Amino acid sequence: MDSLLSLRVFAAVAEAKSFAAVADRMGLSAAMTSKHVQHIEAEVGARLLNRTSRHVSLTEAGAIYLQAVRPLLEGLVMVMLFPFRLGGA
Repeated sequence: MDSLLSLRVFAAVAEAKSFAAVADRMGLSAAMTSKHVQHIEAEVGARLLNRTSRHVSLTEAGAIYLQAVRPLLEGLVMVMLFPFRLGGA
């Protein structure tokens, strides 16, 4: 499984507080969205999100992890856009 995509999915779900909204926005099925979050939780070794049928919220570990991951993802976006800002390919 693509760990970078899993990180992006986790961060999006944490911010949107919705698996369905993120699945729709990212063009994934709800099941695949859930699998990406489960993948990150398995890698970290902790539950990052509390889930009910109507509510998604961060656990304490999830809030800490999101704070650590968010700047990394933002930095990655900047690096990916860098050549375009230089006028390159």
